[in-house]
Amino acid sequence: MGAMEESNPGTVFVPVYNNVYTEDQVRVQDKLMFHRLFWAFKPCIDGFGFCIPVIQVDGTFLTGKYKGCLLIATGVDGNRRIFPLAFALVEGENSLSWAWFFDQLHEHVTQREDITIISDRHAGIRNAVGGFPDEWGWRWRWCIRHWLANFQHKFGKKKDIKNLLWNAAVAHQPKKYEEKMKTIRHTHRAGAVWAEGQELPMWTFHMDNGARWGIATTNHGESINNVYKGL
Repeated sequence: MGAMEESNPGTVFVPVYNNVYTEDQVRVQDKLMFHRLFWAFKPCIDGFGFCIPVIQVDGTFLTGKYKGCLLIATGVDGNRRIFPLAFALVEGENSLSWAWFFDQLHEHVTQREDITIISDRHAGIRNAVGGFPDEWGWRWRWCIRHWLANFQHKFGKKKDIKNLLWNAAVAHQPKKYEEKMKTIRHTHRAGAVWAEGQELPMWTFHMDNGARWGIATTNHGESINNVYKGL
């Protein structure tokens, strides 16, 4: 970390260590165990101020010598290109690790309040997002691709209905949304009831109030995740 800070002035590193205890629960003096690490490079921190205010987050398990999970935050620039933003090594995807990651993002990376987080519906993320302080002004939206995968898991691989649901989700006009949903209600009523029983602002563009900036999925973030798989 010292070498990185020296060669990349302004880069943020936030390590977390745990105390070490004996079997008798006696703390071992002058000994610590690595727990978590957050980092964000200075050019990424500065550059995010010129990106759209949307952050895609995802996690990938480490399968190499060292276990754990890599959490990744990805921005999107004005040309809809991938903008790597921040990373964290954590013990796993859970409510505490995601809450800590979001805290570090807010403190060290973001320069504004109108941030939208896009992710899958992982329970750890859901719980962490529920703890966002009101003063942050952050919002959460679901990745529509993952949301449709939830639909298929429940109802099976109904490609025609899935495509109609996608078109309904990304419709910017209520009229267009209603046209697609009318067809779904007629051909797959149970699926329509399930979809419209979800929180509409979380998966539909027309109820989104512009929070997504037209971004439907976490594909940008998962592209970066694929680079690190196998670590």
